Amino acid sequence: MNRGDRRTARLIVGRAIPLPADTVFPALVGLPAQSRWILATRVSALPSDTPGAPARRDQHAGPGEPPGPGKPARPDEPAGQGEPAGPGDAPVEDPLAVGSRLIARTGVGRLAVVDVMQVTAHQPPRRLTVRHTGRLVRGWGEFGVLPAGSGCRAYWAEEFELPWGTIGRVGWALFGWTVRAGIAASLARLARGLADGSLVPVDPGRPAASPGRRGSRLRRMEG
Repeated sequence: MNRGDRRTARLIVGRAIPLPADTVFPALVGLPAQSRWILATRVSALPSDTPGAPARRDQHAGPGEPPGPGKPARPDEPAGQGEPAGPGDAPVEDPLAVGSRLIARTGVGRLAVVDVMQVTAHQPPRRLTVRHTGRLVRGWGEFGVLPAGSGCRAYWAEEFELPWGTIGRVGWALFGWTVRAGIAASLARLARGLADGSLVPVDPGRPAASPGRRGSRLRRMEG
């Protein structure tokens, strides 16, 4: 099925978090952290010797603003996807470098959904954009952080290419809300992890913040 046979489904879910963007962004996009706050999902980097994986890391994303809450989740066009890896190429050291490939497995056993992605833009602490390149999950995704008062608003945006023609469109109409609900629940877990300090890197030279104090700030902002 070519691209012209597919319809798209767009969504964007945001969450206010009373912490600075440079604290929230690493937890939002870091692979170990994502495996802790995204529901039933494990995220990891694909080695550069995986067939089709890019070898270059010196690409830079082009300009463009992330979509704000309520806007269509249409990330920028791909930038700097890199060249195919050849024999003897060294592994990509930075899993979030533009051109790197990631894999997310959601679910258990044979029922797991496998999502293969390629990083197309990485602009900390603003946004990380990926292109979904798997057999089932195709399209675009973006994690980002926007200023919001004394804190920020973390968002997760997706634009999926719906497979299987009419069946895919009907399936999304019936069950697409579960994807949105899962993203909202995951962002809630991210906010809780940041509030209690479990997702915030600990600086040995500074005392850890009080989980109760952070949690009260989060509850006041959400209220």
